[in-house]
Amino acid sequence: MTATAPTQLVLPANLKKLQSQPGKHRRGIKGIVFGPAKSGKSYFLAHMPKPRVLLDCGEGGIQPYLEEGDICLTIESAQSYLDAMDFIRKNQHKIASVGIDPITALYQDWMDDWSNKLGGEISGGDWRKVKPPWKLALRDLMRAPFHCFFAAHQRETRFFSEEPERKGQKMKLQIAQQDTANVEKTIPYTVDLLFRTENVVDQMRRPTAEHLVLFYGGRIPLNLVGELYIGRAWSFNSMERPNPWDIVMQPVLDKWSMGAVDHLGIANPEHFEAIRAEVESTGSTFTLGEIIKLLDNCPAKTLAEYDEWWQTNVAAAINTLDKAAFKSYQRAHKAKKESFVAKEKT
Repeated sequence: MTATAPTQLVLPANLKKLQSQPGKHRRGIKGIVFGPAKSGKSYFLAHMPKPRVLLDCGEGGIQPYLEEGDICLTIESAQSYLDAMDFIRKNQHKIASVGIDPITALYQDWMDDWSNKLGGEISGGDWRKVKPPWKLALRDLMRAPFHCFFAAHQRETRFFSEEPERKGQKMKLQIAQQDTANVEKTIPYTVDLLFRTENVVDQMRRPTAEHLVLFYGGRIPLNLVGELYIGRAWSFNSMERPNPWDIVMQPVLDKWSMGAVDHLGIANPEHFEAIRAEVESTGSTFTLGEIIKLLDNCPAKTLAEYDEWWQTNVAAAINTLDKAAFKSYQRAHKAKKESFVAKEKT
């Protein structure tokens, strides 16, 4: 009896792009790199794998490191960030890496922009306009097949007093730099890894060309436990123009898996995963009117393009609609699809 060759399954185009290839990962690695000024954050982001899209959020720190083929967009407003995200969504399968430098400034500008639009302090129902598009962008970056790293400022110095040792002595004022990233509270739950960059100083406390990258924790695959540990450090000399991604991330990427994870430096893993799941599953609280407006402004030209656009921009938003609103949405969605079918028949 001769063996029958296995049937070769052929995926349609809309599913083929979702296929995970052996040795590849459906989602790229997501991370935060934080630290003081001039410590190597932008330099790290500028050496992620190509092709890469870099968002310069007003500080210009990444500009000196641009290479041929890099796409660097200067973000000047909330709308320019949304426009950049639309470009990234549409081209996500052609992009290897996205860097946002720094996310600290981007969020501050986002809030300032909305405050100006709304004529003052954001409150009450205004938050329904401000939060959903921000969360939806984070969700899409979190789900994306490319690597995505956020550069972030280190939190401001904090001051505390120290009681005098003897009566009559003056109280001492102590200053300490906080060892945390200055980011919007949702962002740490959307990433896998957290790194801190440092300048190495000489005996006179002057900065040198030596930089350190320290691992500060995250959710890592079980097979990397022991290889990645809190405080692990990598060093590089910026005068030699090395590639810090190759030094720090490539060995990790070669072993990265999407299975079970361990939590390093995370005090409450259950709480962490619950918030992470919330960001990924909802990501939006759009109203029915906002969703209908999205459908009306859909840029797709064909039904296939519409289906892809819908998956990225609308699928999560409808989860929060009540029963009556969802029925209204279904009618609008059906009419939109039928309009594409009618066009393709003519």
